[in-house]
Amino acid sequence: MPSRISQTASALRLPPCAAERGLPQGANQRMAAELERAHEQAVQAAFTDELTNVPNRRHILKLAVSALTDPRKHSQPVSFALLDLDHFKKINDTYVSGPG
Repeated sequence: MPSRISQTASALRLPPCAAERGLPQGANQRMAAELERAHEQAVQAAFTDELTNVPNRRHILKLAVSALTDPRKHSQPVSFALLDLDHFKKINDTYVSGPG
């Protein structure tokens, strides 16, 4: 008779746990650590410009929403600065490879 965990996993179409696959003890922890690292890399990629390695628009907007939602939480004054780079198209065309 299948275990309750494997029945639930089957119902949800989840892969079986490490013990049910016959993997060595501690495999679940290693897989969880690998998944955590992959998640951190995905978040980093989602919030960082690949070319310049600086926060991208998505990250800046997230930080702005957080700062403006409850400024008391940060115990710091809030200010914003906007930059307008002249002739940015030339910079972009020179240093960016490919479309985008």
